[in-house]
Amino acid sequence: MIIIEKASLYDAEAIATMNRIIEGETVDQDELEHAITEEQCYVAKTGEKPIGFALFHTSFFGFGFISKLAVDPAYRNRGAAKRLIETIKTACLSDKLFASTNQSNFQMQHLLESLRFQKSGCIANIYDEPEMIYCLFRKS
Repeated sequence: MIIIEKASLYDAEAIATMNRIIEGETVDQDELEHAITEEQCYVAKTGEKPIGFALFHTSFFGFGFISKLAVDPAYRNRGAAKRLIETIKTACLSDKLFASTNQSNFQMQHLLESLRFQKSGCIANIYDEPEMIYCLFRKS
């Protein structure tokens, strides 16, 4: 059973290790600790084992932005990413919530669209491929 909870500083090392394994990169430790202390980091667990995490902030043009989402490949397609995003949708109180993903990450694009996020555009030249931007309009 997968549970989602606010990350604690106790989870920081496991999250950093997970990010290094899943994404092949190190997470900015200051950003991670700030997100945890601001209650803007959630961790997905099976029992005590962290299997995924998500960070968000509210400084994307004054709106919420999911800045990082990663799930251990061994635990994908079990609802962890969906539940992490749904938790952030509840926690983030801004009128709009943004997320992004690589143009080739069709699985994430489909997940975002299934959660009512709409394509807002793309940004080229950040990485090797365009970054697709999605927006969830929370209030009309």
